[in-house]
Amino acid sequence: MITDLVLTPGFSAFRTVVGLIADIAVLALAGYTLYITAFSKKLELVSPSFSGSMFYGDEMALTLMNKSLHAIPVQRVFILKYYKGNFYYIDFADFSDPITIDSWGLKRIETKPFTCIDSWTGIGWIQDYHEILKDSVIGIEAGKDLIWVKPCDAALLKKAKSAYKKYNFDILSVFRKSRNDTVISKSVDCVIYVRLKDMNGQFYQRTIFGITGCNHGKEVFLSESLCGYNAIAVTGDSPDIISKAIQDRLGISEENILVCMIGKQ
Repeated sequence: MITDLVLTPGFSAFRTVVGLIADIAVLALAGYTLYITAFSKKLELVSPSFSGSMFYGDEMALTLMNKSLHAIPVQRVFILKYYKGNFYYIDFADFSDPITIDSWGLKRIETKPFTCIDSWTGIGWIQDYHEILKDSVIGIEAGKDLIWVKPCDAALLKKAKSAYKKYNFDILSVFRKSRNDTVISKSVDCVIYVRLKDMNGQFYQRTIFGITGCNHGKEVFLSESLCGYNAIAVTGDSPDIISKAIQDRLGISEENILVCMIGKQ
């Protein structure tokens, strides 16, 4: 009886349809696998992070996930910020030797330390770096490809692509104020070079960054402890006054102190 059912024209047609659906499903799966293996280049923002310092340069970082089945080389990362009808370009990271994000892997991409970034408002510097990613699109240059990290707003992405293609954006400058190959904050306005003796009586030099005018103009804050002091009480902000205060309070001779003013941004 089962044999008779299997041999009926209706069952044969049903079996043919099921087989066809199965073949289509296999073909679709194979096509999707080929697409995400060979063609898809999808990156997703997992989390941003920001770090600041009183004395040293600020930093930003983006953790990206590669949601394709092949590695993606990253050469440049930029941000297009949308504000009052205009886009503003921020150069986030640039690699002479591309870094690679493995398939389904995570990669933390960091900026080089910087002092400050122009504000899209046209007034001063960006004060809150969390605002950078609001109403923004992230672009990734990966070899010959340009990968967009899609925001929730599809219309914003469309506008960003159009603006980028037409070079219809302003570039926000990223400033780096540095001394002795160290990027410093815009608040730092002096560098103190001090010669000290180690336990063997040998001289060594220390470089310490300072911020004058602290505590109602009564102290210079130091980036590192100097002879147990993190601040020096002073009554002015000239090199001679600061040097004299270090001599008097720490007992370091004049010839072993050099104070250089570097100005504020």
